[in-house]
Amino acid sequence: MDCAYWYEYPYGCSVTRSISEPTPTRACAMRLPDRLKRPVALYGELVSRYAETAAADIERKAVAAAEQRAATLERKAEGKGALVSGGQWFLAFMAVMFLYLIVAIERHQRRLAARIEERLGERSADPS
Repeated sequence: MDCAYWYEYPYGCSVTRSISEPTPTRACAMRLPDRLKRPVALYGELVSRYAETAAADIERKAVAAAEQRAATLERKAEGKGALVSGGQWFLAFMAVMFLYLIVAIERHQRRLAARIEERLGERSADPS
């Protein structure tokens, strides 16, 4: 702007004119520094590095999952063994209790038979 008070309202100049003095211009172009690789090669390198990291991470997680599965299967086998052992102990307890019950019934039957014989003996001894 080449007029006085161009910044006041109404903005701008009422007249325009051409300036014949040379003005320096500066042109900028976007380009990567020379020490960097070309974008396509850099992108390819980054993608391959990511793929290697991802593959290593997947392999590490697969090994951890396999170890965890093995530990779970081991605990499952131990649990089955403990369950079978518990069942065997329960059946042994039930067998002992059944034998105790048979012995108790047999004792009761002997006492009952002895009482019946006593009463029969008293009745046969009494002639009344």
